[in-house]
Amino acid sequence: MIELQKVEFSYQDGQLKKQILGPLDLQIQPGEKIALVGASGCGKSTLLMILAGILTQTAGEIKGIEKGQMISFMPQNYGLLPWKNVYQNCILPYRIRGKKMTVEDKEAIEQLLETLEIGHLKKRYPMRLSGGQRQRVALARAFALKPELLLMDEPFSALDAYMKEEVMNCFMKVWEKEHAMAVMVTHSIEEALYMGDKIWLMSPNPGRIQKVLENPLSGKVKEQLQLKEQSQYKEMETIIKEVLQGGKKA
Repeated sequence: MIELQKVEFSYQDGQLKKQILGPLDLQIQPGEKIALVGASGCGKSTLLMILAGILTQTAGEIKGIEKGQMISFMPQNYGLLPWKNVYQNCILPYRIRGKKMTVEDKEAIEQLLETLEIGHLKKRYPMRLSGGQRQRVALARAFALKPELLLMDEPFSALDAYMKEEVMNCFMKVWEKEHAMAVMVTHSIEEALYMGDKIWLMSPNPGRIQKVLENPLSGKVKEQLQLKEQSQYKEMETIIKEVLQGGKKA
């Protein structure tokens, strides 16, 4: 379990202290997928970078993340190296960590590429891939080292509706095998209801969690297209909109 206790992030702007986040008191349970939803500029990406260790909180404590722990971070722009092909991008985490690949590791990467339906593209370079294919490569790289924590910043925002559904379904196939703790930043209520076991609703100035929602649709919908057909979808959508818009706090 990962636990955030009174976590804050601020910086000095001349004589002024600007608080971006917090205080935050949150928990992520083993194998849990969190969808983090809020308006632009409310600190969602900042929180993700704190969990990734890219930024350090200025107050509070984070328990459950240890030095050397396997954490994968997916930025908005995929983060693929254009001079490396699909396979080389996928094994990059091994190179960065200086970890020698075993036969089992190589077989697992090959299986991962097949699950994400890009096994036939492993010798192609990012420039010759579509947006959806690049996103799948980024997912393959994120899962390559079997991370304990997977952090994703707007992972599907650049995709059209059809491609988004394909890639999200591919993600779910891989996650069902790996069951990593995952936190996904998104602006999309639909994505949050499809992906998140819990939904964190964030307010801005400074970024704070207004409400944590248990998502009754999580794990019950195998295809995104079926999501809006569920009886609870409209109810959950209404609650989320009311909280984010500052209306009834559900």
